[in-house]
Amino acid sequence: MRRSSLFFIALLLGLAACEGTEESAETPDQDAGADVAPDVLPDASPDTVSDASEDVAPDVTPEAQPEGGTEVPEGYVLVEPGTFSMGSAPQEPGRSDAEAQHAVTLTRPFVMKKTEVTQAEWETVMGYQPSYFAGCETCPVEYVSWWEAVAYCNALSAAEGLAACYELEGCTEPGPDFVCDSITAAGGNPLLCEGYRLPTEAEWEFAARAGSTTAFAGGDFEGDPDLAACEVEAALDTAAWYCANSGDEPHPVAGKSDNAWGLHDTAGNVLEWVWDRYAPYETAEATDPWVDGAQGMRVLRGGSWSRVAAACRSAAREGLDPAERDGDTGLRPVRSLLP
Repeated sequence: MRRSSLFFIALLLGLAACEGTEESAETPDQDAGADVAPDVLPDASPDTVSDASEDVAPDVTPEAQPEGGTEVPEGYVLVEPGTFSMGSAPQEPGRSDAEAQHAVTLTRPFVMKKTEVTQAEWETVMGYQPSYFAGCETCPVEYVSWWEAVAYCNALSAAEGLAACYELEGCTEPGPDFVCDSITAAGGNPLLCEGYRLPTEAEWEFAARAGSTTAFAGGDFEGDPDLAACEVEAALDTAAWYCANSGDEPHPVAGKSDNAWGLHDTAGNVLEWVWDRYAPYETAEATDPWVDGAQGMRVLRGGSWSRVAAACRSAAREGLDPAERDGDTGLRPVRSLLP
């Protein structure tokens, strides 16, 4: 199997022993083809999550370039700080109890990739192709575990001469079965790293909503939907590949319309790993939140080509063991814009 020298460089940068690091936990296998997000939550409390009773529309719109002249990388979109209502309202069809609506403020700008990482982009950086649906260079890479996703971010940082965002320990050989014993965010705070990283769950939803407060970035459900059926939803159909239009496979990125901030496929095509551990939201306002912990599932967002419309809502959440992967698990990196 081919291995990229960039990936080995990234591992050397990231392999550092550290006390109190996080370990992946054995959890029951979750069916990644399930139609809706799981309702079973780990017995753990999030470190920094929140809740509010009313919708809070974001008070900013991303600009082409940040102040101060910092360049936005090609293929990325600038996301300015703002406040929004994260989660779903009690009356939203298809919602789960894990989506308690709450106000979140993000105080730091970041850039997010316009599309999901493609098969060609992954192979260039990592030197191997994990995808179940291989052979489509412009399709999103899939069959990627959370461990592989963070390793990709480190390797991409190394390729561009940036500091790695993650310190990895006890890792296996590079390849489709790559796992590590533990991981920590460099410096203890993933938001303060200059390199590429997975978005926090709050960052992901803020960008995916792009100022919207509806079930989908393009609007709400029509009528009284059958949440378990692969029915076409007009507000979703032009922006997402999901079970009603995908033909049971992923599609080239950016084949559907983008959201108001220029991001493609934030709903459908493949699920996207984020940094956070899967846990219920708390009922308080939060600033720059993420959920960390030594054990448990990690969060996937956005739904996929195999999901019903309800699982592609902006607030929909899924959890999966970090070592697991499926034909619809992918990623979309971000970078913090530091002062």
